[in-house]
Amino acid sequence: MPALLPNLWLLDVQREPFRLRYRLAGTTITRCVGREITGQWMDEAQPRSASTAGFFDRYRNVVDTKLASWRKGAPKLDADVFFRRLENILLPLARDGNEVDMLLAMTIYYRSDGAEF
Repeated sequence: MPALLPNLWLLDVQREPFRLRYRLAGTTITRCVGREITGQWMDEAQPRSASTAGFFDRYRNVVDTKLASWRKGAPKLDADVFFRRLENILLPLARDGNEVDMLLAMTIYYRSDGAEF
């Protein structure tokens, strides 16, 4: 488990209006973003990406359906431009066992040579 911690991030969910706040960003995430984002709203930490139509659809879908979402592909966040591909998973968490109020995520970054970052 300790080997996974640098690639983990947690998002607090605010439902209305729908917003996400970085509760925690592992050291690999912080290094890839280039700055500390813990405590920041995603739309403020990633303004260019967050302004893209449909950007939050995947996150909202995980919150609404309570189902995990896995993706492998090109980066979508502003800070991910140094990597060719990434792989990540979003997992819904609910303090009360019902209403999703946090997302646990893990991202693995791949350099242009295909090696894991």
